[in-house]
Amino acid sequence: MSLEQPGKRTYMWVTKNPLGEEVAVANETYETHIIGDHPDDKARELVNLHVKGVIEEPRYIYYDQKHEENKRIRYIDYVSLEEYNKIQSLVVVVDTDREPNEIVTWSVKSNTRQEKINGGVIYDSRKNTRKSN
Repeated sequence: MSLEQPGKRTYMWVTKNPLGEEVAVANETYETHIIGDHPDDKARELVNLHVKGVIEEPRYIYYDQKHEENKRIRYIDYVSLEEYNKIQSLVVVVDTDREPNEIVTWSVKSNTRQEKINGGVIYDSRKNTRKSN
């Protein structure tokens, strides 16, 4: 499904995160970057149906390590990939300097060692709290 607005970007979908902010994935970003730049990464396509759910009900939302420069935040949750017989982390990177906020990329990870929370956690689903600025 594509949401089109004349003269504007077209979106596969738009939803809201637990903080009430709109988050979208642009058709162009999906086709050219998320999938197009990674043709050998089958997991990116397999988790496509999970991405919206991770935005709506993430385990955590936290600031990107370079948030001051790129205004990005990350959403993370676990997904079951039956094709691999594994439960893995799905990390979704979102630009916050656009309206609606836009997904830049996502990736499937077997571990989260490289996921740093130096900038702080914005949302923790178990605490159901938001970090105040």
